[in-house]
Amino acid sequence: MTHMRLKMVTALVAMAVLVWTTAILWNAGSTAAAILAALSALAAAAYIVSIPLRLTSLIARYVEVIEAGDTTIVIERTDDPAFNRMAVALNRLTEIYGTNCMDLERSKLYYDRILRVMTHEMRNSITPIIALSADMKENSERYTAEECAEAVAVINDQSTSIKRFLDSYYDLTHLGKPEPEVIDAATFLRGIAQAVAPFAASLGLGHDTVKYIVAIGFTFTADRDLLARALTNLLRNALEAVASRVQPSVEVTLRASADGVLVTIADNGPGFDPKVEADLFQPFLTTKPGGAGIGLNLSRQIARLHGGDLSMKSVPGRGVTAFLTIPSRPC
Repeated sequence: MTHMRLKMVTALVAMAVLVWTTAILWNAGSTAAAILAALSALAAAAYIVSIPLRLTSLIARYVEVIEAGDTTIVIERTDDPAFNRMAVALNRLTEIYGTNCMDLERSKLYYDRILRVMTHEMRNSITPIIALSADMKENSERYTAEECAEAVAVINDQSTSIKRFLDSYYDLTHLGKPEPEVIDAATFLRGIAQAVAPFAASLGLGHDTVKYIVAIGFTFTADRDLLARALTNLLRNALEAVASRVQPSVEVTLRASADGVLVTIADNGPGFDPKVEADLFQPFLTTKPGGAGIGLNLSRQIARLHGGDLSMKSVPGRGVTAFLTIPSRPC
């Protein structure tokens, strides 16, 4: 833009000088030279007028692209460096606009799907409560004390299920902003091991099922509570996957990587069906009885809140490996 303004000022000065020269030459009787100077002044004036016209054309083209919604259209480059820079900037804005539109569309589909699942689950849980309570209200005389107790137990179970579902949704949508702190990796993993030990025992797994690998003295920065929550979710999934194996094994590794810090959790379970791979991180979708279906989604959200990500790799019959990254440099 500075280059363009400099050229504009130069052209204005040149035009003024040429007009002044034209007047002097005309008064001096040098008609041919005066005409030549006048033509040069007109050329300078034409150049000055062309700049706002080209700018208007460039902006109009950009507006057309946005209105058309086709962000694949590229504003053509010219032989003018200043206009080229503007074209590059406008093309970049168009690309950002297109990316934002795609993100909004994905978010809409994502939350539409959540809403459909929530509606389905809520209707399934509330319907028997309404039917049973309505029948008890209208035909109370037909219910014995024992039948009343059974009916209340059903209502309680369904209500508890609804609350558990709503609690899961609350957890999914109310993750706080990470508050990074310096974490000693070995101490952190010892805490994780203590937290999941009772769960492993409930599955009949020994304390040696999980192997933790980390360098002594290795530290990094992250939100301790959020990261512990993510790793606990992933470890519980891994433990459930190996519970039926003859020689169950889970290996947790925490180390520095080129992108920051990498945590891998590998199990020797059966792996997951390739057909469900596309839906792994969809909330409220689960194949486990009584599962809420938010563990993986929650863990990935935590990784992304840190600026990292979570991915899963499965080898059917040989196990699953979770890769959780956060862009934290070792301290």
